[in-house]
Amino acid sequence: MKHCSLLQTEALRYSRLLLFEMRAARAACRRAMVTAAAGTAAGITRTVAQAVANRKAD
Repeated sequence: MKHCSLLQTEALRYSRLLLFEMRAARAACRRAMVTAAAGTAAGITRTVAQAVANRKAD
């Protein structure tokens, strides 16, 4: 019987670790998406600024 409870403890520990890993991965993904969105916004701003500058030059 002791062996069974040990197995349950190990399974619980593993599932907690997995949950933690999933949370960390989700957070990393969210950060990457925010960074990409910020990069896209900066890229759009730069493109618009360049277009405005080009129009003023004409």
